[in-house]
Amino acid sequence: MCDAENITLFKAFSENLEVLKKAKKQLKKDLNSFLKKDNIISLRYYTFFYALMYSALMEASFKKLIFTPYGLSNNEIEQIISVSKTNISQAWIVCLEIALPKVYGPKNVSFLPNAKKRLKKLIDQNITKPYEIRNKIAHGQWSWATNKYLSKVNNETSRKLQSIDYIEVDKWFETCDLISHIMEMLIVSPKKGFTNNYWRTVSDIENKIYEMSSWTMEKKKEKMKSKQKSNGGF
Repeated sequence: MCDAENITLFKAFSENLEVLKKAKKQLKKDLNSFLKKDNIISLRYYTFFYALMYSALMEASFKKLIFTPYGLSNNEIEQIISVSKTNISQAWIVCLEIALPKVYGPKNVSFLPNAKKRLKKLIDQNITKPYEIRNKIAHGQWSWATNKYLSKVNNETSRKLQSIDYIEVDKWFETCDLISHIMEMLIVSPKKGFTNNYWRTVSDIENKIYEMSSWTMEKKKEKMKSKQKSNGGF
């Protein structure tokens, strides 16, 4: 790949991302409508579509990230793409491991283990785990999940599938956006933007994730009812 091709790919994935965001917005309107009408069956099915939408948006966001101009070298991009072909969530970790050492020189290496640990934890919990659930949905396991060898039912994953709701998927979208932002800072400006803003940004992300842990379908429904009443509804 040459630099011109990378810029073309960056623009392509940027446009893909914008289209996906518009599609996500429309799908969320449908989900809110189903929730308002207590249409449990449609809400359930569309939640799975929403989870698949998350996967598409997350992957487009990641591809845009790695092709960001003046960021990663061609060799680094190729390493990441090689991993992404079989495991897109692991590719985020590889991207982190490639970009993070550029932040500080040898005199400041004590910073790296902490940053790597915190960012890897964010990726593992908020990119990898949702992606594993999405894979089950994409492979037709909408009620019961199996292990990767298809030799038996995985009861723990099945419970996650059966309990997932669209508010949970909303959290995935929000967190992916936050992690993409800090990774972009790392790639584009490792010695200035990332260095100057790391502590505040990663703390903001962790605080937002904690705040989102209180988001529930019940609270969403109550909020919608309250808004409807204030607008003259029932």
